[in-house]
Amino acid sequence: MPYLGELGAVGIGREATWGTPVAPVRFVPVDRCDLAAAITTAPLETIAGTRGVRRVVSGPTRYAGTLVGPLSGEVAGDWLLMALGAVSSVELVAPAGGQPGVYQHTFSRLEGAELPSYTVEVNLGGLTSRQV
Repeated sequence: MPYLGELGAVGIGREATWGTPVAPVRFVPVDRCDLAAAITTAPLETIAGTRGVRRVVSGPTRYAGTLVGPLSGEVAGDWLLMALGAVSSVELVAPAGGQPGVYQHTFSRLEGAELPSYTVEVNLGGLTSRQV
């Protein structure tokens, strides 16, 4: 699925509990999406001549791939949080007169900890979609 159809969209939502899917909160413009399960392979020398049976293993699955599209201010924070893991915000100017406040956000890499878990829902351009 390297390209999305005309009605295709990608939605993202931050999971409260790692690995528990949530409904998308934000839909982002994407030109190309090729997310797929990253399946590791065993060298042939270790499985040749055996009657090993492949079984489905339950648990978390690692997905990899690319999402290509324009970066907007609406979703830039989500992408940085996915990649780095932590954010701290400081209010520089308080809201006044119906105007929003001004904030400074600093993103930093979490060392030795899991990155935040997100659900990514890819609409394939019609009535079908896939969550990863």
